[in-house]
Amino acid sequence: MRWRYLFRFYFRQVMKSKLYIIASLMAIILIISRIYLYLNTWFDQEDYGQLPADIVVVVQAVSILYILFFYRLFSNEILYGIQNIFVDGYKIMLEKMSALLLVHVVLQLGITFLVFMMYSGVYALIGIEFSVFYLSLLRFLIVYMLGPIILLFFYGILVAIIFEKRKIAIIAILMIWLFTGVINQEIFRDFFTQVSANDLFPLLSIGPESMHLIYLSYIGFNLDVGNELTLLTWFLLLTIIILLLAVKWTSVNREKRATWISALILFVLAIGSGYGVLHFSKNSFNFAATEETSYYQSLREAPTDLDYEIKSYQINMNQNKVDASITFNKTHTNTPTFQLYHAYPVVSVSIDNREVLFEREGDIIKVYSETKEFESLSISYQLVDTSYIPYSANKTTLLANYAWYPKRSHEHMYIDKANPYMPNSYPKLSDSLFTPEVYEFKVKTDRILFTNLELKGDHYEGEAQAVTLLRGQGQATHL
Repeated sequence: MRWRYLFRFYFRQVMKSKLYIIASLMAIILIISRIYLYLNTWFDQEDYGQLPADIVVVVQAVSILYILFFYRLFSNEILYGIQNIFVDGYKIMLEKMSALLLVHVVLQLGITFLVFMMYSGVYALIGIEFSVFYLSLLRFLIVYMLGPIILLFFYGILVAIIFEKRKIAIIAILMIWLFTGVINQEIFRDFFTQVSANDLFPLLSIGPESMHLIYLSYIGFNLDVGNELTLLTWFLLLTIIILLLAVKWTSVNREKRATWISALILFVLAIGSGYGVLHFSKNSFNFAATEETSYYQSLREAPTDLDYEIKSYQINMNQNKVDASITFNKTHTNTPTFQLYHAYPVVSVSIDNREVLFEREGDIIKVYSETKEFESLSISYQLVDTSYIPYSANKTTLLANYAWYPKRSHEHMYIDKANPYMPNSYPKLSDSLFTPEVYEFKVKTDRILFTNLELKGDHYEGEAQAVTLLRGQGQATHL
């Protein structure tokens, strides 16, 4: 009964607050203006995937107003001292916080849905049919708009509990706004460009890696489970801090014990979600690539032996497991070398159905045959997610100029071409990938969005210099 009264009370308080209303209206007006400007400018006019990118800027702009609102409201609650007057003052304060949080969530859900309808209307007008694309758009808005704005409640409450009505609270709010905002990866780019997707440091940011690139063709929006787990980790940690700071208002030992037990449970959940970020974050939009870049920059030229002639390929893909079989016109070497992306773990290599030894140096794999003349070679390996070739079960971009299957080449896939004007530039794709030879391909896999081969029954086949396979958002097409 009391909680429902508190919910109605805070709902009226929020609706009467000029600060909250201004922040909400400002967000909507800024988004409308950005949509209008985007549709009426010549620059990248047809790159509609980047249209919601301005969400992060809008959220950053209005977030300080939301933090100020929650700080002012709750610091006044603390000033009245109700938590010290009543025996169950601690419980009352928790009910107040939860009621205010729910009011904030309900209102922001409405605003997020309104923004979703605005973007959906634009996409519908330009001819994008209803598909999973719209669900990804909604998820993008939840992750980069709704989630960060809900977090602002915790910031305001946290500052109010720590600093109460002290003037230093304003400085604390400014610091929180600067260091934890959704564009902190832009503000502190020199730091975050050294952070890979599998580090702990991505937990320091709830925003996208770049506010200028939030959508890639076929891959979709900058989304993965790691984004949601990062938000969840922040929610849990901030809740723990607030609970521990508020324990000073308890007057009964039972409440203290319950608070500490709850904080411990939440802490275990936070560790679990934080650990999940390391395993579920993808590299599709991570451009730090520090390990990969350093690897190629330090990689030396490897000796190769290309004294053979490839006739055809047969590639079988089952999720991330690949069996690539090569048939030869002729061979004159017992140590043939092939180009295969170094990050892909090789399970086995066979020549004429007999397993043989092999060794790897960068993207060059050297096979030891018992004879110089053989008819076929098979390599079993696994596709993995990396910064240079992102991979997931549903979104994969295996381009023809990538060494995602064994190729006849004398160079690594990427080579470090020194640029005197850009000493820290990334390695470049090798020109040797573009060869005049044409091979017969037969590829068996599923859930293909696009390939340059022809669909025949349950597989794809055809003649080509190289093969591209795409999985992701869009309508399936093939030659």
